[in-house]
Amino acid sequence: MPSTDPEYIFVYGTLRRHCSSPMATLFTDSCEYVTDACVQGRLYDVGTYPAAIESMNPAQKVYGEVYQILRRDILLAALDDYEGCSDKYSKPHLYQRKQLTVSGLNGDEIVAWIYLYNYSVNGLRRIESGDYMRYIEAHRR
Repeated sequence: MPSTDPEYIFVYGTLRRHCSSPMATLFTDSCEYVTDACVQGRLYDVGTYPAAIESMNPAQKVYGEVYQILRRDILLAALDDYEGCSDKYSKPHLYQRKQLTVSGLNGDEIVAWIYLYNYSVNGLRRIESGDYMRYIEAHRR
């Protein structure tokens, strides 16, 4: 029998509400916004999108949004393709999908899927704020 527990996804880049993305329509049709949140990690600029990696330092945060997944069958397969980590892509994949505990800004902890960068970040610019939206806004000026 399939699980009835809700599943969540944490997004920190081009899938956030105020970013336009080729996946925006599918994403908004397949999940529901829950809260702004953060996860322990570091964020980097890869060019037209960000890359998050895990960090052992609790002071390092990546900021984003948590969504409840409503249509898992459609969403995760499509996102795996979008993030370059489906079976269509040769290994090592660009990202890996993993479940981590994220902290809602209200203090709640939620286990959510996140796409973590799977390549070296050497030579990439670190986004010190941990917030991709703030970063791209500051670079538009």
